[in-house]
Amino acid sequence: MQPPQPPTDPTTIDLSLGENPLILIGASVRAAAQSANRAGFDVFGIDFFGDVDAQDACRWFASLEQIDQLSDDQLAELLSKSTRNTIQLDSAGDSDPSSMRLRGIPVMVVGGDQGLRIEEKIPDKIQSNSLLGFSSPNDADDLAWMGETVLGRVLRRLKPFTSRIGSDEAISRQLSSPPTLARIAIRSRTLFPPYRMNEAAASSGDSARAATDGPTSESVPTGESVAAKPHDTRSDLPGRWLTKRRLSSGGLGVTWSSSATSDDPKGSGASDSTIDVAELRQLWRPGRNYGVTFLSDAEDVVVLGACRSMFTTKGPHRFVYAGSYGPLRLPQAIQNQLRLIGQQAAGQSGIRGVFNADVLIDDDQQVCLLEINARWSASMECVERSFVAATAQTRNELSLIKLAMDCEETRRTEMTQRRVDSMLADAPRFLKRIIYSRTSGTVDGRVLKEIQKSTGHGFSKIWVCDRPWDGSSIEAGDPLVSLVCQLPARKSLSWRKTKRLIASLQKAVV
Repeated sequence: MQPPQPPTDPTTIDLSLGENPLILIGASVRAAAQSANRAGFDVFGIDFFGDVDAQDACRWFASLEQIDQLSDDQLAELLSKSTRNTIQLDSAGDSDPSSMRLRGIPVMVVGGDQGLRIEEKIPDKIQSNSLLGFSSPNDADDLAWMGETVLGRVLRRLKPFTSRIGSDEAISRQLSSPPTLARIAIRSRTLFPPYRMNEAAASSGDSARAATDGPTSESVPTGESVAAKPHDTRSDLPGRWLTKRRLSSGGLGVTWSSSATSDDPKGSGASDSTIDVAELRQLWRPGRNYGVTFLSDAEDVVVLGACRSMFTTKGPHRFVYAGSYGPLRLPQAIQNQLRLIGQQAAGQSGIRGVFNADVLIDDDQQVCLLEINARWSASMECVERSFVAATAQTRNELSLIKLAMDCEETRRTEMTQRRVDSMLADAPRFLKRIIYSRTSGTVDGRVLKEIQKSTGHGFSKIWVCDRPWDGSSIEAGDPLVSLVCQLPARKSLSWRKTKRLIASLQKAVV
């Protein structure tokens, strides 16, 4: 989906005009930028789409492609316009862009890669320190061996000039490592589905990292049950297996395993060597999926909210993210387990700020950890809007971005679990639904504006977000807009009313 006119030329951006600049970068920055606006930040947004609402939410905006195309000198010049920069001089007394360090302006990753890989980098002979992205934290130029994405390349180029807020590359890689996730699940008394990976990756990469991060007895659990042995490598375990691409997000890299053979009917990978080095095989489990938002100051972790996750099918991808609903009140025993997941994640990685965990809760109320996203995630918009609605009378609107910054700057958060639970006790719930276009055509912005102005539809309030520019071309299956709705107090979600509203939005493609 391409807007009819590109964003502002980034070489004309003057960051010196902002008193409190903050760079937000990701697949889509709109929701995070709105959160930052509530806290008074001057946002410089960088994302893939450049939709109307993303640009409206940012003081300055550029697409990832535009930043990627800047030369090193142009990038240094852009960032040096901030009064918070300090430029070191080389031995000849000239400014040296490679030695410039950003003193105050922060950058925060607020979205995933969306699987948009720009080049494959799978060497003939894999070095153990590069497996599964586990490079030295001090080596800024060491790329993940599975291939570099546009987002990853831009972040790598920004690194010499920016101050990363929240998780850095090392933390993100650690918390996406299957052995780390398995260990977190064991220590939080939850489950982690059995998985299989390429034998070279398993022996030289994640397993080596796992062995150095915790007790040997927990790094390599024993026992026959799935709960006790997340590393179980038997291909005869009951159930279907999933194939997960390591550099992807939003479910765009998850498919049913298609490599079934007579020797391996479930596609689990009869031999570890048959699994692609950039993939992971994992046993599918039934249950209800939730996105859990955490806040960490590295000493304490609170659960800010848990939202039900919704999915749709896009070609072979059966688990594409389609929205969230919440935050929901869960049984206290489950809440306690969720908090333990967050505490173990922070304890092992030192992560600060907001982060997300995707979990599954089955019919027996067992919690199963699926993955941890060491960054802002899509369901956080529902959580923040609930807090904002709960504090509307006090005129003290809560911002998750501000909470994350506080954890970085003051090293402590004033939020406690008791305070969070009290604030959300009577707070409204929100629906966030990603609407994918059913047809190819051109976007009629007038239709979206009319729905944005309308009231009713069975909801207290509605917002049509992430709107493409009027006249944009769109292909069937592309994201059209995000629909955000506030539910009436003490009423459950009406899917019939939601479907009618979605049908109205689909008419914007002509």
